Amino acid sequence: MNSLKEYFHTDWAAMTLHDWLGMGITIIVFFVMVGLYVYVFHPANKERLEAHRYIPLDDDDLEFRTGFADRHPQHSPKHSPKHSPEKTRTEEQK
Repeated sequence: MNSLKEYFHTDWAAMTLHDWLGMGITIIVFFVMVGLYVYVFHPANKERLEAHRYIPLDDDDLEFRTGFADRHPQHSPKHSPKHSPEKTRTEEQK
């Protein structure tokens, strides 16, 4: 038991500024994560969070809202080489 106590002993006076900052950030992140877990797993929030379930898979809506495809047509799926009508015609002509 004594070796376990020595293993977890902390010399508070020897801690530097970076040690204190690291410990403080770790404690803050811990409490933020506990708060987020309580929020996410609370039954009252289920419908609100389930409504956003497919956001990572919905690329078309993102292009529409941001206008990215309008500003950068070369990145639009319509202008990709795989879907290009010119490329399809030249391959069919060969």
